[in-house]
Amino acid sequence: MFGRSVAFGVVFAVAALGLSACTAAPDRTQEAARLQSEIAVMPGVQQFSAYTSNNITQGTRLGMSADMHGADREQIVAVVARIKQLEGHDFDKYQQKAEFYVADKATIVREGGLDAGQIADDSLRLRQFATSAAANIDAVEWTRSGKSSRLWIAKGQHPFEILAAADTAFADQAVRLQMITNADSDYQWWTVSLPLSADRRTAVEQLLSTLPGQTSSVTVRDGHISRLIVEIAPRDVPETALRAMIAAIAPTTAHPLLLMWRQGLSDNALRFAGSVDVGACDYTNEYGSDLRADLATPDSTALQDKLRAEYDTCRR
Repeated sequence: MFGRSVAFGVVFAVAALGLSACTAAPDRTQEAARLQSEIAVMPGVQQFSAYTSNNITQGTRLGMSADMHGADREQIVAVVARIKQLEGHDFDKYQQKAEFYVADKATIVREGGLDAGQIADDSLRLRQFATSAAANIDAVEWTRSGKSSRLWIAKGQHPFEILAAADTAFADQAVRLQMITNADSDYQWWTVSLPLSADRRTAVEQLLSTLPGQTSSVTVRDGHISRLIVEIAPRDVPETALRAMIAAIAPTTAHPLLLMWRQGLSDNALRFAGSVDVGACDYTNEYGSDLRADLATPDSTALQDKLRAEYDTCRR
């Protein structure tokens, strides 16, 4: 993983040299080279690269990659503090991204400012998680950018075991966990707001196991299922299946549910698909829940209208 990042840095830097249209920010190639030469030899650092771009096409950026999977907390603090010291104000006009490889399969990512103590503490938490979940994940990245905190997990398997490990490692952290599981998983896309207590995790697991159809995407917020994408089995009556899901999850205005569904394709490639925001009225969200009317079958549109009139809170 580190090797891919270093290779990217080389390509990134070479491409930048080939472009003559620069921004108003000063060139910091020499300062980046100093960063690389000094940080690379610090205790706990196995490899380090720093690279810049300063052109209209790619923007004004400083990127850093550090392999520190054997470093202890004090070494991580010292390295990050030295990076900040060497940077000074030289890169104030640069967008910054730093990657710290702190364990096998585990990366800390920062976009913006560097907090040495926080990065060190996060490294220990992420190592704990990566160790306990090693058999069930291909890779994990923990990114902080401003006030946002996101944990990205690639190729997970046994998602509830992963969530249990995450709850232990990040119990005191407000983190948005996003996970794509193996292709043979019943639940392939996950978004979970952590922490998620053991009792709520068990409740979600039991609830999902009882739902009809196949669930391809799950969102859990505040310990409750807040969004589902489901594939209704061909043998099931869609309205019956959807009402059963709503009754089982029992959404409220405090914990609404955006339920999105589909069921195969008709002969003319129109989709039997729709959505209902049970307990709320938000059809212009980040997921783009509304299907274009000309792509939906008339009977699916009729079912969607019926369920929305009964379950959502939109004024009519």
